[in-house]
Amino acid sequence: MAVEHASPRVQRHVVSVHVGPGAVRMATRTVSGSLTEAGIAPTTAFADSLLPVVGELVTHVVRHAANTPVTNVGITVTGGQLAVSVADDDDRLPCLDSAGVGPGLWMVSELADEYRGEVLAETAADRGAKTVMARFQIPS
Repeated sequence: MAVEHASPRVQRHVVSVHVGPGAVRMATRTVSGSLTEAGIAPTTAFADSLLPVVGELVTHVVRHAANTPVTNVGITVTGGQLAVSVADDDDRLPCLDSAGVGPGLWMVSELADEYRGEVLAETAADRGAKTVMARFQIPS
């Protein structure tokens, strides 16, 4: 008897945002519009928690990766999880431990914890860049 394993459906929405004045507003507005397409009701407490995460991760790029002309902001939904990711052109990883994390990333971490998730940062293998990601379990 053959057993087939279906891969979970993956939905990915990415927007490129020019880093500078208006970047946070543009990113949060675009992600807000993508939530319904991703199967997340925009009027839920979960959706209300995601938008400050997007704003903080983009703010982090504006403040700490000034050499980045454009940041890619993505949401990915698969297997009952949603990830918010923000990529920039600076390979310095942010401090994510509780002793050294700043107030913005601390807030992101707390919201991720609230939804049984985590915050991760990784450098790009092929160039001097990084991605910071907050992963959440989607509430049922």
